[in-house]
Amino acid sequence: MDISKILSSDAFKALDPAQAQAYAALAQKLEGKSTAEALPVVMAFAATLPKGTPLTKEQQRAMMEAAMASMSADEQKKFGMLMKML
Repeated sequence: MDISKILSSDAFKALDPAQAQAYAALAQKLEGKSTAEALPVVMAFAATLPKGTPLTKEQQRAMMEAAMASMSADEQKKFGMLMKML
């Protein structure tokens, strides 16, 4: 999946510019990482998010797509299952 398409989606455009930049940086950090490598990066990122800033379902979906863009289908499945547990 092309990360630039995700970053130009309506979900990303609706984000605060600082949020969008943070998620774009996350997507770059996750590029080429396995599920095991990606999970600690996502957890660290989630810990830095300000509390009380809810995302819409569309925005959440776009963030997940960005995170999984460079993973194989198997890795995407594993990552999705892990994220559901959080």
